[in-house]
Amino acid sequence: MVKQSQLATDGLIDDNAIVEIKCPYTARDTNNAKEAIESKLLQYSIINKDGTIKLKKEHPYFYQIIGQLRITGRNICFFVVHTSNWTYIEKIIYDRQFRETKMVNKLKTFYLECILPEIVDPLYGRRLKIADIREPLHILKAQEEKIKQNYVSSRQRVMIVNIYKDIISDTPDKKYVDVINRIRELTGLEKNTIQKTISEYKTTKTVSSPNRKRLKTSLFQKIDDLDRTGIRRKIHSVWLNCELPTIDRILLDVNADPSLPNFKRTSLYCVIKKLDFVFTKRKRCSVLTEREDLIVWRRRYLYDVRKYRAEGRTIYYLDDTWLNTGDCVDRVWKDNTVLSKHDAFNKGLTTGIPNPTGKGKRLIVLHIGSENGFLPGGLLCFVSKKNTGDYHDEMNGANFKEWFESIIPVLDPNSIIVMDNAPYHSEWLISKDVVCERPLSALLKPELLAIAKELRPQCKSYIIDNLAKDNGHTVLRLPPYHCEFNPIELAWAMVKGYVKQNNTTFKIDDVRQLLNTAIERVTPLNWKNFIKHVIEEEDTIWKADDSWTI
Repeated sequence: MVKQSQLATDGLIDDNAIVEIKCPYTARDTNNAKEAIESKLLQYSIINKDGTIKLKKEHPYFYQIIGQLRITGRNICFFVVHTSNWTYIEKIIYDRQFRETKMVNKLKTFYLECILPEIVDPLYGRRLKIADIREPLHILKAQEEKIKQNYVSSRQRVMIVNIYKDIISDTPDKKYVDVINRIRELTGLEKNTIQKTISEYKTTKTVSSPNRKRLKTSLFQKIDDLDRTGIRRKIHSVWLNCELPTIDRILLDVNADPSLPNFKRTSLYCVIKKLDFVFTKRKRCSVLTEREDLIVWRRRYLYDVRKYRAEGRTIYYLDDTWLNTGDCVDRVWKDNTVLSKHDAFNKGLTTGIPNPTGKGKRLIVLHIGSENGFLPGGLLCFVSKKNTGDYHDEMNGANFKEWFESIIPVLDPNSIIVMDNAPYHSEWLISKDVVCERPLSALLKPELLAIAKELRPQCKSYIIDNLAKDNGHTVLRLPPYHCEFNPIELAWAMVKGYVKQNNTTFKIDDVRQLLNTAIERVTPLNWKNFIKHVIEEEDTIWKADDSWTI
């Protein structure tokens, strides 16, 4: 008797079997399973030499069935393929060796690197950014390689079609499968790519140009941290005056400030939401407020940093940034009497300083400093290999940890290290000393979640924090979207300004040299002024929070 199950199976049969049913729509007009397989309409099954039909072991359906048998504790699956013209049933026996060699390690990796870290210490809930959800490094690399392998240029597509035409003209009776295999031998391309290209050519009589997907840069990504800080300060200045910071009021203040970009109402609304402000209804007016957890985080940070300063402990600030080889000043003097290159040549003049052709290559820069200036030997600088909108994609936990270990020995004893909450700053350790009367494999999901919640306070431990603690230092984490509390942001503005003023060649080596010179120009006196400015900002925010009675 077949019983319905709440599992992913299509049904349970007696006490030792399950049933999994597939109804391939593409094979609806075939007369039997063998015809469907030979016609390439049944991709997940093959015909053996003895004429029997088997489900491919490398196909996801086989993984699904082995997993279902393991979960249900049964040994037999009746794999049913059904169409309106025919039905085929294959008996599949549970393969324990297949599960242990092909599935167990992948399942453990997925659970330990993806599921469990997000249960114990969710990054998504910290900034509500999808980009913060953990993706294991090996998965990211595999995705990049797959994109590279799947990309086929227009020239390659034309080559496939030309070879196909030649084969058909020379041997018109040759089987389609043999034609595809011959093209694979000649080009080295994947079978699916060849089939899609030929199918497109037969339908349209042409070959389309492949379009790589381009990542659109959002408005929030286009504005830098200083602009974001400026917008936040506008909102807090309204709070400081005990007024209601409505979206229309903030829009007027932001657009009236020449140092900030001009926004439309909807655009500013989206930016403010990204800054973790929320709209609530109070006094019959749409009012901007902050999430309570962020307010608590900010107040705790301000209290701690004030306490550490009073104790006389050295406070180091670290952060990363980027430089493009095409970065230069926006405005230059221009001679309007020179009409063209030819005109300039005849007059013995020039057309002015050359402009960059684009953003160019990108340098990722990481450094640390205190009131004594940038830490000698603390600079990490490398060329970006990705062309993404977020330069944080280039840094990972391993790179940051290696750099962090190199600078720890030269820090002052018992110092404070201020950093933000980028994912690569927050790789965590899991305590595995779980005591439970029953085996974890016998627990239900709600029971596992309850254990994870109990363990979360005691096992929430970051690698970087522990590394600093073992060497006598303390890590203090900035509240999200409060770069105005980090004086190194002002140092980066000074460094970038120097590079832009002196960048005339737009070459990576020259920009790197300008970067080193710019960092050397930032003196301890500059750092003291930067920190003084940050302390004033901290006091302003503290007073604004105290005076907020809305």
